[in-house]
Amino acid sequence: MRGPQLKWVAMALAAWVGVAAPVIAQTSTGSIRVIVTDADGGALPGVTVSAETVDSVVRRTATTGTGGDALLPALDPSDKYVVTCTLSGFNGSRNERVLVTSGQQTTLRVTLQLAEITEEVTVVADTPLVDVTSAVIGQDITLELTENLPTGRSYQSYLQLVPGVAPDMGSGNPAARSGLNYADIGGTMGTSADNFYYIEGINVTDGVTGTFGANLNTEIIQEQKVLTGGIPAEFVGAPGLVSSVITKSGGSSFSGSVSYSREDDSLVADNENSPDAKFERDDYALTLGGPIVGDRAWFFASYREVNRSEDITTLDTGEFLRTVDREDEQGFAKVSWAISDSQNVSGTFLNDPTTISGSTSRTVVSNRDRAQDQGGDRYIANYTGIFGPVVVSLAGGKHNGEVSLFAASRDVLN
Repeated sequence: MRGPQLKWVAMALAAWVGVAAPVIAQTSTGSIRVIVTDADGGALPGVTVSAETVDSVVRRTATTGTGGDALLPALDPSDKYVVTCTLSGFNGSRNERVLVTSGQQTTLRVTLQLAEITEEVTVVADTPLVDVTSAVIGQDITLELTENLPTGRSYQSYLQLVPGVAPDMGSGNPAARSGLNYADIGGTMGTSADNFYYIEGINVTDGVTGTFGANLNTEIIQEQKVLTGGIPAEFVGAPGLVSSVITKSGGSSFSGSVSYSREDDSLVADNENSPDAKFERDDYALTLGGPIVGDRAWFFASYREVNRSEDITTLDTGEFLRTVDREDEQGFAKVSWAISDSQNVSGTFLNDPTTISGSTSRTVVSNRDRAQDQGGDRYIANYTGIFGPVVVSLAGGKHNGEVSLFAASRDVLN
């Protein structure tokens, strides 16, 4: 079955009237609201507020109004933002490690002291994780979280970190409280076809099976936002959980990684039901990111290859049926360009060709076995521009998905 799909994701237009207006949730960016006061608690207008991070080319600058607050919109997710506040006659302020997550507003309160002694106050503290302006239920799976926890090497396995998400029993498409659990209708426990999956704001959900329609190297993930309740109207027709992946952008200096992992039957306990069955899995991945033009244009690229070989035996007698080989290739490239402090664009390419030599189901006999090719190419473009109180976000993408079944090439057992 071939199903190339062309999905042009919405052109979203969001407007803020004044800096105190509520922020409209967005799929791939967040915002910081800075409230500045003096030592007596009075609002300070005219303060220059700026935010930047080593994870993104996006920079924002604003000036506080009569209420002493300023809004820095359309920021890429990161937990390394540095927010500075300056005003003539006052000591400056520098807040480090400010967290920004997609679709949420971070509120930062800053107090400036009169400049009797010239000094800059630096604050390094964890940012509050609760956005009191939103009723959305879910969790932000940040880069810091995944790098410090033992997890599976797929963005589907990260869903298990979210409260209220059921174990998926190996399907990679788990049920949440907001969606239909197939066990309720006699199906597989913990599996749902109600979920929606987004990458860089583009819907990559398989329209036929209701499962994820793309795989990727987890080392390219900057943030994965998972919504399980109070899902905004922008995710039209999403009754289950929503997974939205935002990818890395590179940096102002070159950096990369090389990784390799291996699993095989000698590293796990013996299978009592099939003691002679063998398996092995090799996982290679590399990444590279850096500047193209100083602090204005960055790139990030990755390649991953996963090879798995697994013996399939009958459930009752343990008789050998076949060896199934699976080869996954996952390529990624992204270029981000800050045209100015108020306009930025990015282009992303992602693919995941996969070849599977047969079925891993023990109930499928060899003369009915089928090999499978799947995967496809995705092209994504994003633009964000700030024009006074108006923020314009445009996104377009092409998602090609394929699943092809054909007769397995092997000898049939008698």
